Amino acid sequence: MRTQNIYKLLLIAITVFLGSGCKMHSSYLQVLKPAEITLGDNIVNVGVINRTYPTKQNTAWNIVEGILTGEGIATDRRGSEATVDGMMEVMRQSPRFKLIRLDIDKLKGNGTGQFPEPLGKDVIADICQRNNLDALITLEAFDSDSYVKYTPITIRTKVAKDTYKDLPGFRADSRMNITAGWRIYNYKNQTIADEYRYSDYLGFSGQGANQAAALAALPSKIDALIKTGIHVGNRYGRRVTPLWVSESREYYVKGNEALQKAARMVKVGQWDQAADIWKREALNTDHKVAGRACYNMAVFSERLGNFDMALEWGRKAYTEFGNKKAKAYTAMIRARMTDREVLKQQMLPED
Repeated sequence: MRTQNIYKLLLIAITVFLGSGCKMHSSYLQVLKPAEITLGDNIVNVGVINRTYPTKQNTAWNIVEGILTGEGIATDRRGSEATVDGMMEVMRQSPRFKLIRLDIDKLKGNGTGQFPEPLGKDVIADICQRNNLDALITLEAFDSDSYVKYTPITIRTKVAKDTYKDLPGFRADSRMNITAGWRIYNYKNQTIADEYRYSDYLGFSGQGANQAAALAALPSKIDALIKTGIHVGNRYGRRVTPLWVSESREYYVKGNEALQKAARMVKVGQWDQAADIWKREALNTDHKVAGRACYNMAVFSERLGNFDMALEWGRKAYTEFGNKKAKAYTAMIRARMTDREVLKQQMLPED
């Protein structure tokens, strides 16, 4: 009997948990996120240059360093090109800039993770005038290193039909590190608009019966370098480019039959019809239902791009009906309103 009572209590707890988890569903909307830094609206046409190839004076040392570290000669060149590709991949997702890839041999750097001297104004002017550019984005510092470590593990291995055994083996964990440094030269203003150096990495793992087999299960060093380079370049692209991202927004689907009906309308894309119901239910004498309806109206208003109305509905849900989720939601809307002001400076004005 005691066991049966425990089962009943567990069933009730699970039912309550599942029921509470179904109060809200999620929808998705596209949100324009501002870049980390704001470039002037006079920058539209941008030349992209990889300035990490070493000069003749530095080439000999880079070869020696490659031998000593085991990274291989000229592998950093492929990694730096992948890093530039990664940056351009992100920037081209936004209509804000028009990018041109430039291959200029004379613009050598020092081939290390440290910044070289900035480009001279005459050099910048010559490049920008000949290519009708407003600015240059240059990758000027690049360095990579990697390591592999091995950990003894047991591997579930099939030894015969329907027969498995736990056999000793190894897991190989590798990490590819890249340091990158970028400069943006604003030709119009004759300034360096950004100078940013950072390090990032990607990890990889594989396993096998011995260390050699585990190592063979890893991507090759050059593949790991290229993947990490693209990842590192993506990061800088996000720093300078406003981007559209997909974000989820929760809305209430329970409370009374009207909210349930509105939820079904949302499922088939009938947001306007659902909003008509939520407006009526915002006057419901049941404060819980009214608060949820106001919250949903805030979500609906945000989807329309009407942040002022979203903020008003969110405040009403919290202040008048005590909907606790609305407090966090209104804070998020205020943040979006701040982002909107930043985006006005970062995006080109509409014609």
